[in-house]
Amino acid sequence: MAQLNPNTSAGLSTYLMTYLERVFLDTLRRKLVLEPFGKKAKLRKGQGSSMNWRRWSDLAAATTALSEGVSPNGSTLTLNSVTATLSQYGDFVTVTDFLSMTAINDVMKEAIDLLSYSGALTVDSIIRNTVDANATNQFADPANNTTEAAVEAGLDQLGSAEIRNAVEALRGADVPEFDNGMYVGVIHPFGEGNLIAESAAGTGMEALKYTDKQPTVRGFIGSIYGVQLHRSSNIRAVAPNTNTYRHLIFGKDAYGVVDIEGGNMGIVVHPTGSAGTEDPLNQRATVGFKVTFAAAVLQAARVIRISAYGT
Repeated sequence: MAQLNPNTSAGLSTYLMTYLERVFLDTLRRKLVLEPFGKKAKLRKGQGSSMNWRRWSDLAAATTALSEGVSPNGSTLTLNSVTATLSQYGDFVTVTDFLSMTAINDVMKEAIDLLSYSGALTVDSIIRNTVDANATNQFADPANNTTEAAVEAGLDQLGSAEIRNAVEALRGADVPEFDNGMYVGVIHPFGEGNLIAESAAGTGMEALKYTDKQPTVRGFIGSIYGVQLHRSSNIRAVAPNTNTYRHLIFGKDAYGVVDIEGGNMGIVVHPTGSAGTEDPLNQRATVGFKVTFAAAVLQAARVIRISAYGT
């Protein structure tokens, strides 16, 4: 996703195309939240449409003493595999010559802004849906709640205790941190508001007050209990529990993201006059995005989905 795969037909100046590409890429990078934390993979052209990740299962400790001259039974290696199959996604808008001539604002630039947001939202939503469907479930106030319906009915919000419980679960399963020694959390702004509203000593607000805010990192909130928290309004609630949001806390290589050589997020521009007899009066231009992409959860134990109420 970090690279751009530009496409255009003849008739658009190199300067303008370069400008549009830069606007598209800059906006795209600012909008992506979940994609940067995935394990990256890229297929080469001609290698098919599926990516397969493989992982050996850990072996248990051998705590039984050996008998002299007697071989133990030994263990069996178990290979686990996860497959992600590429799909293409995209959208476009049509810009008429009349709109371009009469609009006060730069229509092409604004179209690029809208499409780059749509492209980033598309990729993030694919990852979110995949992770959401395969994560390990946790509920706010777990002593009283075992379903999202119960969370919704009890108005049980995200708090520091929920973050702490998720960290305990990850560390209890020996889930590795990212290279900086931290787990990552992506939470809805409503969850962020509930978390920082805590005022008691040792709770979320107290921990976050002393965090370096890292202004260059998109959506970074702060760190608590070994988790770097980021905000995203794309964290979802699912009907019928439309006020219960599914926040994500995860470790390294919890999920993978894959694209294909030449299939990175791309801007596709067809300027006015490029459609031939399909546009006989040169009235229409189109601008769009296209991406070839897939995501997969590599190990469910590495990602915790916290269901918590928020408004």
